[in-house]
Amino acid sequence: MRKLTSLFAAIVMFLCAVDLYAQNVTVTGRVVDESGTPLIAVTVFEDGKTSNGTMTDIDGNYSLNVSSAKATVVFSCLGFAEVRETVGLRKTINVTLAEEKLSIDAAEVVSVGYGSVSRRDLTGSVSKVDMGELMKAPVTNFDQALTGKVAGVVVTTSDGALGAEANITIRGNNSLTQSSAPLYIIDGFPTESSMATALNSADIESIDILKDASATAIYGARGANGVIVITTKQGTEGKPKVNFSSSWTVSHIANKVELMDAYDFVRLQTEIYDVSKNTNSYLQGNENGELVPNYYTVEDYKGMKGTDWQDEIYRTSLSQNYNISLSGGSKEAGNRYNASFSVVDQDGIIVKSNFQRYQGKINFQQKIGKRVTVDLLANYSRAITNGVTPTSAQQSSSATGWLIYSVWGYRPVKPIIKQGSDDNDELIDTDVASSNDYRFNPAKTVRNEYRKTIVDYLNANAGITWEIIDDLKLKVTGGYTINKRRREEFNGTQTYTGYDGSPSGK
Repeated sequence: MRKLTSLFAAIVMFLCAVDLYAQNVTVTGRVVDESGTPLIAVTVFEDGKTSNGTMTDIDGNYSLNVSSAKATVVFSCLGFAEVRETVGLRKTINVTLAEEKLSIDAAEVVSVGYGSVSRRDLTGSVSKVDMGELMKAPVTNFDQALTGKVAGVVVTTSDGALGAEANITIRGNNSLTQSSAPLYIIDGFPTESSMATALNSADIESIDILKDASATAIYGARGANGVIVITTKQGTEGKPKVNFSSSWTVSHIANKVELMDAYDFVRLQTEIYDVSKNTNSYLQGNENGELVPNYYTVEDYKGMKGTDWQDEIYRTSLSQNYNISLSGGSKEAGNRYNASFSVVDQDGIIVKSNFQRYQGKINFQQKIGKRVTVDLLANYSRAITNGVTPTSAQQSSSATGWLIYSVWGYRPVKPIIKQGSDDNDELIDTDVASSNDYRFNPAKTVRNEYRKTIVDYLNANAGITWEIIDDLKLKVTGGYTINKRRREEFNGTQTYTGYDGSPSGK
């Protein structure tokens, strides 16, 4: 009998709960902020039924009739994080709203060279680079990663050589005869070059691009082509932090130029010889020690394997990038520091080409008293580039002296009469008038020419800032820069310049 009574009571309670959840429920309460101040005009509505809602009064109170106890009440107010509460068995729901922490433009700080202002107070045309997106780009220099990231900023590279700095123009070319390169401000010091090969992308805190006259007025004529303000990372107060990052990138040429095979090439040469009435060396043969014209036909070259010189010089390359940094500071001692070191080792897709960079940076800040701050910054890098430049002539201003010209224009097959055990062993094409044609065997030259460029860069800056009164500061700075370059070249007998049979070797 007792078990039946308990079962009956449980059934009654369940039915009552079901009835409670099925009927309308009136919920009241009060909405305040984190300090306990009542919030006015907070939107309170039933989730899924935006028409069923109300707003808090001057004291933060509200009253809302929801469809059931299963309903969810949503509390929403501009500038505060949204809160959602399930009613359940509650009749009173008091809520505290926390301020929403958003990266809105009003709170974003932009460097304009002579100071930093919030984007809300900014009047000039200034673009801020998203450093998170910038670091995702697998490039050696930060300037190459700016491609397509900022409106009105065009980034180009002249020849794609390893370690080469990109050409940046802001809102187009401003002169037909003079340079259109912008002015760079790196940690407060102006420079005409981005020094992209000397800066580690992981050390950059922010990049702001000043585009119009109002933003660049402080720099006068030097800022006529725009200004790029680069700020590197500084230390933060707290325990020492060690950051390490590394990346590996594999590069492979996606599309090669489609070139003629041996048969098509000989057909073209035959047509040229027919027009010029000269002897066609590709159809000559040897009979009893004498040269016989038209001994061979074009069809003899059909199916013959030719040489695609792109395959002879291109390769799949590997790039390695390592970064390590130590940062920290002491509030009691009034100092902050940031030290970093990076190594880059990048192989080019052309054999025997390589770029290496070893770079270190130290940034130290010390407060002396309450109003004087001393800043010290030093950045050193050594960049070593090996390999030929693809689109620069070796010994002549003629375009035929370029490496890529030879890659695309050197003959894929020799005449049958000259073919031997190694068809690619010759250095020049003796059937071409070499006095005005500088084409050469690209596979041999690119492997035997010695080209090495070493760049040492040191930038050391020091500054003292005195806060005379609130919002009035006097800053005195000084800097020292060394930019030393050394170029090493050697041409052996297996290079076009050192070969005695070439015009440049005679």
